[in-house]
Amino acid sequence: MAGRRTARLDAAALAFNHAGRGVGRAAILGAVGVELVRRRRWVDLAGFALAEAGTPAGVNLVKLLVNRRRPCGARLDASGSSFPSGHTAFASATGVALVLLDEGRGSTRRRTAWVAAAAATVGMAWSRTYLQLHWLTDAAAGGVLGTGVTLVTFDGVRRRWRTGGGHG
Repeated sequence: MAGRRTARLDAAALAFNHAGRGVGRAAILGAVGVELVRRRRWVDLAGFALAEAGTPAGVNLVKLLVNRRRPCGARLDASGSSFPSGHTAFASATGVALVLLDEGRGSTRRRTAWVAAAAATVGMAWSRTYLQLHWLTDAAAGGVLGTGVTLVTFDGVRRRWRTGGGHG
């Protein structure tokens, strides 16, 4: 991707980068959490919180086990293991969570939500490789990890709640 740089692509990649870390990430998580509290959707808040906590825990565990070097020529400073991409895991976990939290049951709305979640994940994966912070396999693994953790977490929380294990 080094030969296909433009100011617009740089700006887009940096926007994804900022959305996946620090204040950008906190703002996204906080907005979803506040809305779930406002609507008193406690089971969904538990699923969301556990998915968003479990995803980086899983990413960091795999990073420790794999300890893969990052690509040369990174456009930003990055430290630690490259595999898997935590940014892409965050994007996929959050996108899938938003689909699962959507109260609209219409098939068109649901399909649109899945397409948006996939687009956010692919956009983040692209930005990580464009900025030369990750290999493509790092980004793909992050997407799979974030999706998997979220699906398993929401399913577990909702099953537990339905069987009488939750209160409120």
